[in-house]
Amino acid sequence: MINLLYFLLASSGLTQIVLYGKIFDKIRPNWHWLKCSMCFGWTAGVVVNILMGIIWINILPINIVGLFLAGFISSRVSYITDRLVDDDGINIKHSYKTKY
Repeated sequence: MINLLYFLLASSGLTQIVLYGKIFDKIRPNWHWLKCSMCFGWTAGVVVNILMGIIWINILPINIVGLFLAGFISSRVSYITDRLVDDDGINIKHSYKTKY
């Protein structure tokens, strides 16, 4: 269970660094998938799953199905993390409609 938490934190952290880190400012405008948390989140999940598999921490198997699942899971978590947390802290927005 702790390995899953490591996987989720590593993939969303990698996504945040690539999407918002200054080091990627020069290459980010040329690549659409470096601007989207869901798009790059998928790539981050695949990369982190492979890296964790190399050091013998298996979350999902390193085959085509496991890599796709890792990408899907990471994409969702990266998107949620991107929407909930920014430089100012945790974003909680209330939106409700009133009926007249």
